[in-house]
Amino acid sequence: AATSYFNSQHTADYSRLGPCNVEDHPLETLLLPEASGCGSYCRLSPRLHLPVSPNSSTSSSNPSSSAVQASSTRCSAAPLPTVVFFSGFQLRSAYYTPYARWLASWGYACVQYDLALFHIVPDEVEVRVPCC
Repeated sequence: AATSYFNSQHTADYSRLGPCNVEDHPLETLLLPEASGCGSYCRLSPRLHLPVSPNSSTSSSNPSSSAVQASSTRCSAAPLPTVVFFSGFQLRSAYYTPYARWLASWGYACVQYDLALFHIVPDEVEVRVPCC
């Protein structure tokens, strides 16, 4: 009996967007301290993706594609579980924004950021050997 209750009440299709709407917030650019060794690339550009209640008028809406019903506490109660999502090798965070928004649609706050350092670097610069 417990198994059938669990299967009928708490299953979700995680291949689709979750029950929450998502708000995207570009955050203020941060300057890392020079002591971090970042040189002239000390600029950090963060973005925050937040889950919000489906009744929020300022959020982008998700299609009602999930079997899970949203509750206002699930989508906007603080503290939210948080994911810091760093992009892959030499890729900007924008390539992964759909994944960050998907996480937010399931109730996670998701922070993405770009570093000025991670622009595409030409091959000749990558293979350059520092001189003695």
